[in-house]
Amino acid sequence: MRALEAGVKHGGIEPITDTQNHLSLLKLKDGMDSLEAQNKLESVGIICNRNSIPNDSGTAWRPSGIRLGSAALTSRGLTTAQAGELGGIIAGVINSRISDKAARAYTDNLARNLDWWY
Repeated sequence: MRALEAGVKHGGIEPITDTQNHLSLLKLKDGMDSLEAQNKLESVGIICNRNSIPNDSGTAWRPSGIRLGSAALTSRGLTTAQAGELGGIIAGVINSRISDKAARAYTDNLARNLDWWY
């Protein structure tokens, strides 16, 4: 998860704290809509949740953060390098620096190449 957080941080999205487990809480930039960010990520195959952050100025329906989990990916064999790349893709989608088509191609390819253990 630390590699994924490093990737999103490099892409301009701030992790709230260094992770201690498979979950990461990210602070969106001021004025960024968490529902829009969630929908954009889900449209390219990345599932996340809107989540409140400490001292949140947003509402319960549109908080200022999103939460990512990596348990399913790591159980399928996601490498540290892949996690870092995925973090960059996540930040690119949220910040509109990468096209939805390119992000979807990346996530489809990643899913095809990971193991399926369950």
